[in-house]
Amino acid sequence: MTREEKKMIRLRIIELLNQCEGCQHHYRFNACVRICPSCPIGQEMQALGKKLGERERQNAVRRPWTTQEEEFLLQNLHMKKTRIG
Repeated sequence: MTREEKKMIRLRIIELLNQCEGCQHHYRFNACVRICPSCPIGQEMQALGKKLGERERQNAVRRPWTTQEEEFLLQNLHMKKTRIG
C-alpha cells in the first residue's frame, strides 16, 4: 500500500468519525474512540482500520529469539530500549 493510499484511508476515517459524532454510542476518551460495530459507519471504519494494519502484519517477522539475543538482553537489562534497538 502506498503512502498516498494510507493517507486517503486516514482521511476517510476522519470523515466517518465526524459523521459519527452525534451517535449515542460514540465515546471519546483522550485518543481512544469507541464506535458502534453494528452501524454502517462503524463497520466501514473497522474495515479501513484492518486495511491499514495488513501491511504491518505482513511485515512482522515471527521467529524465535536466538540464544545470543536472549543473553544480550539479560546482560543489558539496565539499558533503555532506545539504546538497544
